[in-house]
Amino acid sequence: MRLLLATNHPAIDSIILKLESEAGIKELEKSLKHDGLPRWVRPILIVDEVKYRERLIEKAKVCRPDVTILYDKLPGTVELEVLFEEIRLEVKNEAGKDTRIIFITSLEQGSPLLRKAVELGIWDIIAGKDIHPIDIIKKIYRPGNYSDVARFKLAPEAESQIKRMPLVSEVKEKIVEKEVEKIVIREIKEVKRQRIITWWSASGGEGKTTMAASQAYQLAKKTGEKVALLDFKEANPSCHYWFNAMPKDTLEIIDAIEKRFLNQTVIENNMVTYSKIPNLKIFTGIDLYRINSWGPEYFDIVKNTLKYPYIIIDTNAGLFFSGTVSALQGSDMVSVVVEPTYKSIEETLRWLDFIKDKWGIPKEHFRIHFNKLSFKSLDEDTLRKAFNEYQIGGTYKYTDNVIEALNKGIPVEKGFENLLNDLLFIQEKKKNNILSFLKR
Repeated sequence: MRLLLATNHPAIDSIILKLESEAGIKELEKSLKHDGLPRWVRPILIVDEVKYRERLIEKAKVCRPDVTILYDKLPGTVELEVLFEEIRLEVKNEAGKDTRIIFITSLEQGSPLLRKAVELGIWDIIAGKDIHPIDIIKKIYRPGNYSDVARFKLAPEAESQIKRMPLVSEVKEKIVEKEVEKIVIREIKEVKRQRIITWWSASGGEGKTTMAASQAYQLAKKTGEKVALLDFKEANPSCHYWFNAMPKDTLEIIDAIEKRFLNQTVIENNMVTYSKIPNLKIFTGIDLYRINSWGPEYFDIVKNTLKYPYIIIDTNAGLFFSGTVSALQGSDMVSVVVEPTYKSIEETLRWLDFIKDKWGIPKEHFRIHFNKLSFKSLDEDTLRKAFNEYQIGGTYKYTDNVIEALNKGIPVEKGFENLLNDLLFIQEKKKNNILSFLKR
């Protein structure tokens, strides 16, 4: 493991001292064993040290490190954001792969620099005032992922409120102008109200895609308003099966994001319009052939660009996908699907505690839906008692009709009507006055 040090953090001196002595190495190995890394997977070789920001790129190109440790207090006048981008673009290791950045910082989550780091794919961030050598060693051997750093994109106060209120009544108007190939794209976006509902489960196969498709279909049919169904399941999207539709390629969306001219029109042109209900549009997701070109932050960009009254998001199970993290952290409501088994109950409760503690999503944002009930499953009363601190969305039977509907490419409606409970916007009633008869 070739390591370039661009830091004057005091913990680094301790690491160097430990690596230079047999006793120090044994001490580090003991700590790593406790965390599931029982031995040195690859020995650490410190290839160079940088004392000023101005020398970092030059030395990195020469020594070609696997990992660069960068401290935000490193002296110099070059902006850290510039260093991030240059390392990403210009520095490779000896195998020709991108060098990984471990960023040590005392910045608070939500700061512009941390948000930029996450957007650039820097997922090894060690933040805080009390950083120990073992924290850095662990990060060298165990790279982070998007879910580890997603919280850095949120301001601390937004982490508990998840940025959105259940109902947005404020009218916002934004005019976006972008010049692309001498064509001025002008778009007026007006949002009077919006709800984003994410469907999630602790384990796969519990029926969340069935319910997400049904809810989107029923909303579009009942309200007549624009409804977007976003398939955020990475590499294995499947919402389009419920509408007998062919998935759309996302190349144009990726290109628009990278060139920074993505707008609602571009997204809509690359969504499937359901033929039976034209106000229902489906983002059919990212397939295996595009997943390497799809940045983790692209999910946020697509979701935030669409100005629809109703957005329904289907996700991967668990928390190890960036699309799932994006959806959970940016929703007004998280609909959780649970199978009527003790295993599903235990896993779901454990994950919900983790989500609430890590991201501060209040329990009021969750709705529990029990699916696939049968005469052999746990009874409804037992299920409700297990989730007594959460609001229950409903219970559903997984009948032959559901399988038949899937094979026909028809969203399920019968038996799933209560998926619209508490979702519809209340229509404002017009007040009559003494002159109203003159308008007849």
